[in-house]
Amino acid sequence: MTFKTLVIVFLLAFWAIGAQAQSLVKTETFRIEGNCEMCQDRIEEALAFQKGVKSARWNPESKLATVVYRTDKTTVLQLKQAAMAAGHDTDAGKAADAVYQALPDCCQFRTKACKESSSK
Repeated sequence: MTFKTLVIVFLLAFWAIGAQAQSLVKTETFRIEGNCEMCQDRIEEALAFQKGVKSARWNPESKLATVVYRTDKTTVLQLKQAAMAAGHDTDAGKAADAVYQALPDCCQFRTKACKESSSK
């Protein structure tokens, strides 16, 4: 093989590996219950510490988390479980009562009083 052919083969292989790695990165948006900026910090931290997470944002008004992650490192279910482990409900299930009850009062989204005070 000539040097030029080797360079072309190397570049094509490098490009193919990069393209495959890009296909492993996915963005998902899903609902996580919470109320305030403290919830936002807790949720984003819980998501960000999961293997393969590139970025995680949670919006207190919409209750939606947007997570960019590697599909070979974690799954949407694992991300939702991380939020539940931090005390927040998702469509995959509810946080354990003991973890939820340990949240600050302003973060307890299941109570009617908290929902009323957070909407003022």
